[in-house]
Amino acid sequence: MLKFRINSDDLSEPWQRAGRALVAGDSRVVPFRNPMLENMLIQSPGQTCIVVRERGRVPARDRVLSASGFHKALGALRRWPLDMLVLLIDHKARRVRLRSGRGGNAPVFLMPSDTALIGDWDPQCLLPEVTALRPGAAALFLRNFDMPYGPHTLFEGLELAVADSIVDWSPGQPLRHLSAPDWPQPRATALRPGGDPVAVALDMLKASMERMIHPDVCYGSELSGGLDSALVSIVAQDQLEGLFTFGLRLPEMDGQSERRLSMIERFGFEDHLFDLEKAVPLAPNSPRWEGIGSVPWEETYEEGVAHLLGQARELGVSAMFTGFGGDELCGLHPGEPPVPSHLAPFEPAGEERIDADFLTSDALSAMRGYAPETAPRAAIEGSALETVAYGAALYMRHGIWPIHPLCTPELARFCAALPWEWRAGRRIEREMLRRIGCPEIVAGSRRVDSFLPALASGMRNGSFAPVQRLFGGARLARLGLVDRDRLQRDFEDWRASGSDEAVLPFYSAASLELALRQTGIAP
Repeated sequence: MLKFRINSDDLSEPWQRAGRALVAGDSRVVPFRNPMLENMLIQSPGQTCIVVRERGRVPARDRVLSASGFHKALGALRRWPLDMLVLLIDHKARRVRLRSGRGGNAPVFLMPSDTALIGDWDPQCLLPEVTALRPGAAALFLRNFDMPYGPHTLFEGLELAVADSIVDWSPGQPLRHLSAPDWPQPRATALRPGGDPVAVALDMLKASMERMIHPDVCYGSELSGGLDSALVSIVAQDQLEGLFTFGLRLPEMDGQSERRLSMIERFGFEDHLFDLEKAVPLAPNSPRWEGIGSVPWEETYEEGVAHLLGQARELGVSAMFTGFGGDELCGLHPGEPPVPSHLAPFEPAGEERIDADFLTSDALSAMRGYAPETAPRAAIEGSALETVAYGAALYMRHGIWPIHPLCTPELARFCAALPWEWRAGRRIEREMLRRIGCPEIVAGSRRVDSFLPALASGMRNGSFAPVQRLFGGARLARLGLVDRDRLQRDFEDWRASGSDEAVLPFYSAASLELALRQTGIAP
């Protein structure tokens, strides 16, 4: 939601507006510019508060308050129903405090030093300041293609303000992360006699989306052909006059086009479709080869998604509804029986254990000794928070604010409390779709579309030669994490006969290697 640099020398300086920024001496805060957001400056004799938040019905306004009025204003901010970030500068204590909202959207990545705190919604902008890699975290990422959601990233000194947390910084001191307590473990409860969980869930979803709709904003919605984006797009269309929808055509995914077309014809979406095969990950013409694009933990299919977001921006879209969080609405609780086969999804490929055999013994040792610090259990599932947090920057680089209605905390908690039979096979979501008129080809589909064939095809063909050259000069090898010869040989062997799933360790290595080029880590 914002970028900033706060210098220790300016902690006693007064803050004021200067165009789009807020400044104090040489320190500067720049809120993300988007009609979905608003910001305000609240001041008292000893403290300054800078707030960036999603717009609601009560507009933000700058204020100068007494100490007691300032304290009351901070309390009121905590009750804001939408997502926000609060930056609090205590002039007397010479401390900066960052409070993150519970939604986790567009989090701030932080780089502290003895004399300044730098924050940015775009972690790529901070890579040049990075001087060291976390060996254990990097090895875990290379093996599992995963960076667990928590305050630490793959890079030393680059940290994340997680949802519903407080981060304190004082000159000469390390960052102090203060997370909220774990939310209670969800548990199933019985329905009330005559209860209608479908109506309740739909009312919650509609109310959540109504809070985010403003007459001066042009909206788009992602439409993949799956349950989650279908549910969000149909509800959005009911609340808006005309809705742009956007989707990627996935190669080798039988039925995806038919499902999308059934919804476009039924609801009259103004749809825009892009063939993912035209912009596969790490294609030779990808901007990522020039240092433009994502950090390793962001969107794998950045090239294709970026094309759609660029098209959306040309159409005037400044806010995009997504289906993020839908996969987590119907999770099973510990001790519950598994989903029976007749309700389970048809996976496009079987589960396969993939080993990154090119990791060195030092990397494996570092990984075994690494215990990632994960964020506390939140009101929504950690995997949903991770998707929201790691995905935001790609939208924002195109000037678009992402909106994730299926991550609404009250909806997530309601679905988690439903009896097993309403969550198994995603029954609640399917019945919501049927209630609002979704074609049965979508509501009843158990097909799970996969992006992996596009990734594997790209890495075998157009991307293979540049990736192999990248591996030939791998900084990861010079850092002792990978065996360069084994990496190149295994990549060649995978190209000849490996499965689609087995591409992930090689993509992990390539994406991390490209990021290392942008850092200050010695080659």
